[in-house]
Amino acid sequence: MAYDLLDYLSWQRRLELRELELRDVIIWIEQQLHETRKVIWEVRNAEEEFDDFVLGSLIMDEIHLKKLLEQYSDELEESLLDMTHTRFMIERLNYQ
Repeated sequence: MAYDLLDYLSWQRRLELRELELRDVIIWIEQQLHETRKVIWEVRNAEEEFDDFVLGSLIMDEIHLKKLLEQYSDELEESLLDMTHTRFMIERLNYQ
């Protein structure tokens, strides 16, 4: 199926919106990861004893957040690659 200029412009706008959404989610995940690491550090350096379950739970949360961050970062990279493709095709179709 051949796409025309309007199709690529529409796709470009959807990709730009998706990029903003992904960046927002990534920033939120990074903030949560920072807060989780801060709590882990405080628990490890606390003078009072904490249950190993609490520390283990925090570490599992950190691992989960890292995986989410990787997943959304990969999705953002794919979206940026698609945006590069649409820009190329828009320029190409504008010169025809």
